[in-house]
Amino acid sequence: MFEGPIAGRMSGGARFAHGVRGFVERAHGVRIIQACGDDEEAAVLYDAALPGGTVRFAEFFRFTDGRISELVIHYDAAAYLAQGGR
Repeated sequence: MFEGPIAGRMSGGARFAHGVRGFVERAHGVRIIQACGDDEEAAVLYDAALPGGTVRFAEFFRFTDGRISELVIHYDAAAYLAQGGR
């Protein structure tokens, strides 16, 4: 399960991989601010350098049987798009 401000809530790794491709193609650097977690949950706060500037992201993971079962991403969608994200 994936949830983010642009994509909404969706299931399936293939749809997530397609959606994240735009981020990977546009981001030219990521600076981790803080990360924590255990075998069941993790969280990462980071700044992503995009063509027009930096946008802050927070990602929250849940794991089931050693695999990501849920990912929730928080960021300012308007800022992301304005800085060149897609």
